[in-house]
Amino acid sequence: DTGFAVQRGARAVETALQNQELSFAAPDQLFSQLGHLLHHAMGGSSGAILGSFFHGLSASLAHHPHDLSQAISMGIQFVTDLG
Repeated sequence: DTGFAVQRGARAVETALQNQELSFAAPDQLFSQLGHLLHHAMGGSSGAILGSFFHGLSASLAHHPHDLSQAISMGIQFVTDLG
């Protein structure tokens, strides 16, 4: 199941890139878009976990745009908060 979910997620990202649907203007916006896209394309627990991680990155970078280590920590925290 996870393999198929990852495949759906990768294809959704590929399609979004081909259609120029992703914004590269700001990292927080890009990670938010990726989180939403992966959550919905992958579905299930894999989509929720990966989507939450990217939403955590986005939330952190919106306030601290140059602190990648804090962004990764917040992404992990978002996943941990899922339970």
